[in-house]
Amino acid sequence: MNSDVKKFLLKTLVFLLPLALVFGYFEVRLRAMETTYSTKKRDFTQQMDSVEILVLGSSHALYGIDPSQFSLRSYNLSNSSQTLYYDEKLAEKYLDNMPLLKAMIIPVSYFSLWYELEDTKDAWRVYFYKHFWGIESPGMQTFDSENFSYIMMYSPEIAWFYARRGFQDTNVTGSVRPNGWIAATGHEVDQLTDSLAKVRVGSHDRVHFENRLPQNIRNLENFIQLLKKRNIEPVFITTPVSELYAKFARPQVVLKNEAIMKELSKKHNCQYFNYFRDARFTLEDFNDNDHLNPRGAVKFSRILNEEAILKRKLWN
Repeated sequence: MNSDVKKFLLKTLVFLLPLALVFGYFEVRLRAMETTYSTKKRDFTQQMDSVEILVLGSSHALYGIDPSQFSLRSYNLSNSSQTLYYDEKLAEKYLDNMPLLKAMIIPVSYFSLWYELEDTKDAWRVYFYKHFWGIESPGMQTFDSENFSYIMMYSPEIAWFYARRGFQDTNVTGSVRPNGWIAATGHEVDQLTDSLAKVRVGSHDRVHFENRLPQNIRNLENFIQLLKKRNIEPVFITTPVSELYAKFARPQVVLKNEAIMKELSKKHNCQYFNYFRDARFTLEDFNDNDHLNPRGAVKFSRILNEEAILKRKLWN
């Protein structure tokens, strides 16, 4: 190797070393940063051996179901954009460690049966389930950079954003209650308007894929059978939405969802409670067009406790 090549390699090393150190520093700090995933995993695993009711689901349950209102010891394991696939995988992963578990509350929202997480703008969350929960998506590629790097998982822009905040996300993680519930905070702008409701429903209609339905139904049936074999009651619910959201929801989708869930419940002898257009909820109960505010969440949780828990003699 001649001297010019050695000089070039040395200069390259000198140039790359600081970048490698910065990259490594970001990786270490991001891996140690608290998220809703790491917070929930820590809190849930510390108490799962005493949990009697487990709540799954997406943000509708995350903000809408407060387990402290239940008569039995409960934990809310839902998360933003969490799909039925991840509900099943999370439950399956921890069933052996939940000796007192009597039932699982499984929300099925307007959009739940018609998509997978990788179909959405929140597809980046599939890597969070892998890194924090050890659950892989069927569509995940082995050599995706997000599998190995937290910088790529967050994206360099978001990683830099968190670096400037001291690698903290306390606005989110600080609001997770020990029972897994997050009380929705108010918006600066009123979200309960016709125009925003139409936009919100439209965003859910854009992840409506007919080809996803058969597999999601098969997965639900497998989930039901898994729970039934362990004498755990699957309780399906559809959470309330505002009257504005309901007005723009496609009737054929709403009716199809209800028909599917009623058929599944009848076939497998389990409960389904549909609160989609429940008249007991007014606009004052909502934080936005499809998420309950803290008042609405307490109200809904008490209704669930009365109608889906206390009335089930098996659980008394």
